[in-house]
Amino acid sequence: KALGKEDEATNLITDLDQQLADEAKKHPEWAEHTFSYVYTTPDTLGVFLPTEQRAAIVGKLGLKPDPVIKTLKETEGTDSAVIGYENADKLKDSDLIFTFYSDPKAKKQALDNELYASIPAIKSGAVVAADDPSFVTASSMINPLTVPYTLERYPEMIDKAIAKAEKK
Repeated sequence: KALGKEDEATNLITDLDQQLADEAKKHPEWAEHTFSYVYTTPDTLGVFLPTEQRAAIVGKLGLKPDPVIKTLKETEGTDSAVIGYENADKLKDSDLIFTFYSDPKAKKQALDNELYASIPAIKSGAVVAADDPSFVTASSMINPLTVPYTLERYPEMIDKAIAKAEKK
């Protein structure tokens, strides 16, 4: 609005939605799987809500948010819910876990947490976890530059995670 380019913005949004929908059509089997998109810190476990951009991208690709997410209380103004490691078992029915690790130390720290490691999708390796900082950033936001970059990488990662989920 500020630039007077509302029509261009609408066209960009339509194009991004179409790119994500086209990828979803290539993988109809993804719609059979649930996911939770989580983040970890040394002190806590959080879940991104379906409205948060990271989770929204995954949802637009056809995967279904784990129904438990509807029961989680949003941490005010964050599009996420801090559930804490003590509640990691709430994610027991998520077929896939999406996450990111800021560095190898953060990944080790998360996986060394017994409660986090006990989440069935984590235990089976049904995880889509980016550790490349450029991909972590790109897959964290929906815009004309990041969506094509994300779509070049996500399908293979998702398919590998689904294969591990199906071996449970």
